[in-house]
Amino acid sequence: MPTGPASAGPQAGTAADARLKETGTAGGRRTRRSTEEVRRIILAAAQDMFAEGGYAGTSTRAIARQCGVAEHLIFRHFGSKAGLFDAAIRAPFEEFLAEFAETWERGSRTARDIDERSGLYLTGLYEHLLANRKLLLALVRAAQEDGAEVSALISGASSPLRRYFDRVEYLAGTSMNEVGWPGVDVPVVVRVTFAMVLGIAMCDEWLFPPDEDHPGQQRIVAEMHQFMVHGLAHRNPPSSDAPLTWPATRDLVKLVFFVNYLVGIVAVAAAGQAKESARQG
Repeated sequence: MPTGPASAGPQAGTAADARLKETGTAGGRRTRRSTEEVRRIILAAAQDMFAEGGYAGTSTRAIARQCGVAEHLIFRHFGSKAGLFDAAIRAPFEEFLAEFAETWERGSRTARDIDERSGLYLTGLYEHLLANRKLLLALVRAAQEDGAEVSALISGASSPLRRYFDRVEYLAGTSMNEVGWPGVDVPVVVRVTFAMVLGIAMCDEWLFPPDEDHPGQQRIVAEMHQFMVHGLAHRNPPSSDAPLTWPATRDLVKLVFFVNYLVGIVAVAAAGQAKESARQG
């Protein structure tokens, strides 16, 4: 089974390193790690190494070496390299959404409460996307370069994003009905909001260059919050135009991902050129 070039080196895998130190030895002898612990260590290393080296540039052999496990354990736990990549992308979203869904469902259904929880959602999503933006860039790049198997992670029926959107749609749709915000096209609103936060998170250094004062997370989230909540609560009556269908929405999401990817590449290239110019100067 091909594993790709082993180009992601030992500098990646910091989360896995920490786990290995915790479970590596006891009294000079190697401790036996549980199946779940081995899975967590592999997943942590994969997230770090895919983020640094991309999908094509990171091999299962290199990930296994970083974890100190036999390569076949990766396939036992995740089925394939694409399966491991899927799990690496999916885990941060599932972790965030599980925490947020519990908070959302515990709250009341007043407009004020939904306003506050919407702010918590935007804050949490922004933080998670910032923390995992290299991994998301690796996903977009892999979808363009590595064929249908990886492309399905973005647009397939079981993609991490599709599952994420389905869950958020349920939470948002229930709340819209209860507070009396009619005419909201929930599937589109969920994706437009996600795209807005994704664009800000992935293009942060390009939108707010290092030589300018950065507005900070609080100001950025506050403005996104105003766009989202007041755009929903104070909207024009629904028009007679047919709503945007799911295929069109899906194409919009894919386009946003691709545009963000291109912007990210331009920003990284510009930063590299600036550093090179400064070094030569």
